[in-house]
Amino acid sequence: MKISSSFLLPVLLCICFITNLSAQKRTRKTKADKSGSEIIEVKLKNGNILVGELIKLGRDSVVIMNEQFGRIAFVKTEIKSYDGLDKRSDIDGEEWDKGKYQSQYFLSPTARPVGAGNRYYTNFDVFANTFSFGISNNFSVTAGFEAVSIFAGEFPIVYVNPKLSLPAGENLYIAVGTSLFVATFNDEVNLGGLVYGNTTIGSATKNFSVGLGFAYAVGESLDSPLLYQLGFTFPLSKKVSILAESFVTSNIEGLYNLGLRVITKGNIVFDIGISRPTGIGNSGAIGLPLLSLSVPL
Repeated sequence: MKISSSFLLPVLLCICFITNLSAQKRTRKTKADKSGSEIIEVKLKNGNILVGELIKLGRDSVVIMNEQFGRIAFVKTEIKSYDGLDKRSDIDGEEWDKGKYQSQYFLSPTARPVGAGNRYYTNFDVFANTFSFGISNNFSVTAGFEAVSIFAGEFPIVYVNPKLSLPAGENLYIAVGTSLFVATFNDEVNLGGLVYGNTTIGSATKNFSVGLGFAYAVGESLDSPLLYQLGFTFPLSKKVSILAESFVTSNIEGLYNLGLRVITKGNIVFDIGISRPTGIGNSGAIGLPLLSLSVPL
């Protein structure tokens, strides 16, 4: 069993297909919570809603303990309003806890967790399909396949990516994971992938990530450089955010992605952007299109 560099590089570049308060502050004790803890709903200016146990209510910030993302701190400039709830399910039908935008940029994962019980399907550039599952509050698994090989009469490239995310402080997460790809060429099974670790700092909708990855090939030694991951998201409006990420080697060659994320009321997510590879041929193209649709399941 072997894996060639011509197979590994495209695989690695596709690693992840795999205010001020404007309303009066109001809180009230929950009747449903027998422990006496206070559950509040925090509405952000960008339209997102998060629910959790109130940890701290300060003059300039609110800190909650969310079942999906753990301890989260919001500064007043991010918050539109907040209010107490009688029970956790009182969210006017909004599936607030199923946003793919919390745990992933275009291609690369953030260190933020998917969250226990959360799951979603993503179609990327028509031919790639992935499914993500939150096994626990800190552990998730994403798996997928591409369809180009199927149309060519070949077995598709498939992959699986388990990820462990741990809170390291307020709005600070660290994560480790591995992406394993399986491909069949000329009746030979090729296994390869990436072991990575990264850190994300910032809120759920405005954050920055940095990470390192190391490529491996099963059954063969591989002289492969480290891959450096950088990424960030920044809200432009209630439903639109800018996304950027890169996967580069020490000589700054690799993949650069830039675009927008649009989030609908039902937490259906559209990503639209441009991908620019460097150091891989000289196609002369400005960039390749990045299009994805994510739907909560």
